[in-house]
Amino acid sequence: MAIDSNLERAFKRITNSGATSTRPILQCVRIEDGAAFATDSHRALLFKEYSQDKTLQMLLNLRTFTIDDESNYPDIRRLMQVDGKVSFELSNLQAEQIQAFCRMIVRLNGNRQIVDISINGRSLEISSHESKDDLTRTSIKLQVNQSAYLEPYKDDESFELSCDATYLMQALEYFTGIKGAWHDQLLVRMDLPLKPFMISNSNTEYLLTPVRVF
Repeated sequence: MAIDSNLERAFKRITNSGATSTRPILQCVRIEDGAAFATDSHRALLFKEYSQDKTLQMLLNLRTFTIDDESNYPDIRRLMQVDGKVSFELSNLQAEQIQAFCRMIVRLNGNRQIVDISINGRSLEISSHESKDDLTRTSIKLQVNQSAYLEPYKDDESFELSCDATYLMQALEYFTGIKGAWHDQLLVRMDLPLKPFMISNSNTEYLLTPVRVF
């Protein structure tokens, strides 16, 4: 079964970081109903049109290329649930700008690889996680194409969460690496500051877990 190199790289990043001695099952990609899914418990990637064979079902270990037992694998349907109480769209260019900003944060901050995301109306700000009065704090501000707010949020109130800069960078690298990606908008959906949020296009859902900051 052939697999796109961009998708393969994205899956391997997740399975390589998620595989531990206590949860070796996270070395695997689950293939079911024509879709492929991987998680490391901090992020998850669902590719909806992986195979035309809808009857194919397996747990493929990407390290050993063997078939593993599926009984203990996380429930995909439960994990990939984000209502999108706050949502907005990103163009490919905006995704590349955020990706480049995250790469800079990772290079400059070493182990302190956290960025804060703030959305207020159509204004999106991605910032390095420092105190508000820290002179080294840096950010990028963008006007998103479209935004929507559901209860209990209002479009004149700022919604904020924090996440791992490396994970956000790698998620956006996947989307901007898709052939013909310039024609697509990305949809970002968020619910609560500490609940997983999702970046998606028509065929892929990429889930990221926020981090708690103090």
